[in-house]
Amino acid sequence: MNWDAIGAVAELLAALGVIVSLLYLAVQLKHTRAELKADSRDRNFHNWVPVVAPLAQDRELAQLWNSGLTNADSLDSVDQSRFSLLLAQMVFHCQVMYLRCVEIDDHYSEKTVLANMSPVMNSVGGRRFWASFQGRPEFMDFIESNFPAKPEE
Repeated sequence: MNWDAIGAVAELLAALGVIVSLLYLAVQLKHTRAELKADSRDRNFHNWVPVVAPLAQDRELAQLWNSGLTNADSLDSVDQSRFSLLLAQMVFHCQVMYLRCVEIDDHYSEKTVLANMSPVMNSVGGRRFWASFQGRPEFMDFIESNFPAKPEE
């Protein structure tokens, strides 16, 4: 075997090594992406619990929530403020969740955002709040494109 043949074999082995390394990196990237999505979903869930737990634990707050969604005019000024703060907390959390979904291309969590926003966007009181909400344009467009019809007053 001459030196040219040995050089060609060495170049071939080096090229195979590069291909194997790229394949390994692709597999690692796929695993890292899956872990990132799982971590994001876990954080979304754990961040969501403090938003909704008070509604489940406090009957008065749950009644306020339901009254605000269906007939916000029936609330006195203090309860209207409380209802608006509850809505703001929920909608801001959904916005953060959505922006995280966009960053990692997580369509499953986008569906969770839509499910969480459904009571807001399918109610008169929620739509009133939404009309004054000043969120990120991409979040606003996403929600409005998925909930185009306004509920009847």
